[in-house]
Amino acid sequence: MFIRSLSKNLSLEDLRELERRIPYQKIYDSPTLKFYTNWSIYDRYIFSEDDLYKDLYVKSLGDLYERATADIYYLGSKVEILSNKNDHIDVRYYPRKEILEGSAREFFNIPDLFESKMILRHLLDISSGLYIDIKDSSKDLLKIYVGGSFKNSHLSQHIYIRIRDGVKSKILFIVDAPEDGMRTLFNEFNLENNAEATIGFIMFGGSASYNRNYLSLDKGSSVRFFTVIFGGEASTLINSYYLNGERSSIFSRSFTLSRGDEWVHNAEQAFLENIDTESRIFMRGVAYDDSKNIMRGYAKQSRDARRSKASVDVQGINLGGRSLLVTAPFIEVLSGDVDEASHSASQYTLDLDAEFYLRSRGLDKDDAIKILLKDYVEDYISGVDEDLQKVFREYLANYFIS
Repeated sequence: MFIRSLSKNLSLEDLRELERRIPYQKIYDSPTLKFYTNWSIYDRYIFSEDDLYKDLYVKSLGDLYERATADIYYLGSKVEILSNKNDHIDVRYYPRKEILEGSAREFFNIPDLFESKMILRHLLDISSGLYIDIKDSSKDLLKIYVGGSFKNSHLSQHIYIRIRDGVKSKILFIVDAPEDGMRTLFNEFNLENNAEATIGFIMFGGSASYNRNYLSLDKGSSVRFFTVIFGGEASTLINSYYLNGERSSIFSRSFTLSRGDEWVHNAEQAFLENIDTESRIFMRGVAYDDSKNIMRGYAKQSRDARRSKASVDVQGINLGGRSLLVTAPFIEVLSGDVDEASHSASQYTLDLDAEFYLRSRGLDKDDAIKILLKDYVEDYISGVDEDLQKVFREYLANYFIS
């Protein structure tokens, strides 16, 4: 079986026992926080194979990305391809049974497979998966909509994307919010030699969501990754970039919002494993009301990463009240011959006098905050790839841009 081959001949029952014993998060991962998110919320939702035959909850994201405008519509454990313009890609769908039996051999090629309870839960509860092979370059934006949740249960979705040698691709994910359930979504990207990708990822947190993006970059490949996260009751997004090939590079730019009593955790981590590799991580975020917004940026330059460059910049704005904002950058340098290794962090507090003035002029709290944060948000959007700016602006407009 597929699971047996992954787990060094552990049986399914052995893996279930391991999943029960290991923690969601190792405490020593964080020097400042005991927990990155409220893990107890995830324990509410237990998967059963019977759930695959129950009704699926779907929450509409509005007119912009209804069924007619997405190219690939991944809803629960089913998929629809709704566009015939993408002749440069092949898509294969795998149900749970085929994945567990070994048909999707490309899946789960990740280094930390057995280090977290949540990763094991995603594997053991897998509902379905997609394999997307991008064979030729295209200027068109490939739009992938991911949605659905099982009431009081766990929906586990998985996507593997191969971008072939020298291919240039643009991809946009819209990830809907789960409702009264938990969803895990894992995306694996394999960029072959000299491939280039621009990726947008817009995520809505909902009741409980745990999302991972794993990117493996071969020689000369490059990625520009742009993220917007709207927090939920318990929301996690971890992007991991593995720069395995020489001259590979990643440019990452993320924006995280938490409000009300939401708890959101965003982590960006780059592993530079070869010469002349480059990683640029920029993280921005806003926390207000009683929310918690945890942003961690990390870069590791290995012994083989000679002449590499790495920078991590984490900034956030705390709008006061009882909100918690954490900006935590880390750099680990193992090579004595790097061209750059830098990190920075900063936090700002909103000018309450300015907010008071705007509210005294008749604006409500939300409209006053929109005005005060408009330049901050526009600065983030201006750094996003042009093909994604319109979409990012339309979603952020409801929160920040009047």
